[in-house]
Amino acid sequence: MRLAREWAGLLRGRSIGMRGILGAGKTVFVRGLVSATGGDPWDVRSPTFTLMNIYNTDPVFYHFDLFRLKDVHELDGIGFFDFLEMPGTKAVEWADKFSDVITEVDYVILFEGQDQDSETRTLTLLK
Repeated sequence: MRLAREWAGLLRGRSIGMRGILGAGKTVFVRGLVSATGGDPWDVRSPTFTLMNIYNTDPVFYHFDLFRLKDVHELDGIGFFDFLEMPGTKAVEWADKFSDVITEVDYVILFEGQDQDSETRTLTLLK
């Protein structure tokens, strides 16, 4: 969360694709970004089943989780690419499932760690 708060100025109003295994810290990172833009970090939940959460921050924050989607047609079906064009910050968990997403987002962050239970994470800004 601390690193997300530090990067919030860079990422504000942009789209961020996030890569990493389950438990790598993607949702915790979003909590930090939401907190830095005026939202309650404890309102942030992984949208694995809802596909998208919207947080009332400044600017508005869209949080996607693509884990359950099977193909790019499902992205079109939920209006994903339309949301990318809207004003606000967009964070996309599991962005690497679809090459179309990776090419469309402004930044890609890779989350790595020893394992899911480790407290240590390495975040690499790839794009």
